[in-house]
This record gives sequence, C-alpha cells and structure tokens, in this order.
Amino acid sequence: MLFAAGLTQRLHTVVGRDVAPFEQAVVSVPGIVAPSTAGLRAPRAVVTVNIRTFEEHVREAVLSRVGALVRAETAAAGLSFGGDVRLTHDTHVPRVENAPAAPRPPRRPARAPAVGASPHRPARAGL
Repeated sequence: MLFAAGLTQRLHTVVGRDVAPFEQAVVSVPGIVAPSTAGLRAPRAVVTVNIRTFEEHVREAVLSRVGALVRAETAAAGLSFGGDVRLTHDTHVPRVENAPAAPRPPRRPARAPAVGASPHRPARAGL
C-alpha cells in the first residue's frame, strides 16, 4: 500500500513538470484497491490512473512519463518490474472532435407587431 501511495504522489507531478504550459492534460488517480489483512502486507494493489489530453503527442509524452515513474518507484521500493509490478493499458478512448457547423441560410429579421395588432386584423393608426 505504501508503494501505491508513493506512486500516486509522484503521478500528481506529471502535468506540472512534464507538460508545456499551453498544452492541456489531466492525470488523476481515482482509485487504489489493495486487499489486506491485519498485520500482513497486501499481496497486490491496483492503482487506476486516468489520463486525458487533447493532442496525441501530449498523450504519448504523458504515458512515457507515467511509465518512467512506475519503473522508478518500483526500483525504489525494491520490487521487480514485470514480476511484482505490471503496467497495463486497459482502454483508450479517442478524443472527440466537433465537426464544423453546417452553414445556415440567413434568416430575415422578425418584425414586431404594431401595438394593438391582431394576427387576423391589422392595427389602425390614428383613432
């Protein structure tokens, strides 16, 4: 569990340190699951990491940095990457791009009805 907490702390630095100021990225850790029993080390922990970017090159840079952090934290904890710690990519949702709006024909401005006018009978001026 300490490994997962330390990794989470390092992951929160990715955007601030490794993404250019005008690029947009979000790295969040919405879940850590580690079954445990009192007095025993958790046999495994699953750390869920969400990465959201607009540009594919930013996504690749963030994924690279996340991989490097996982490997560094694994080594620092004395664990083996690939044995004790695995990095998997479950899903990749492509970014959504809005299509340009179809041109609309110009609308004629609506005329305000005269005071006292009815849709069936025009208003009379000067009573």
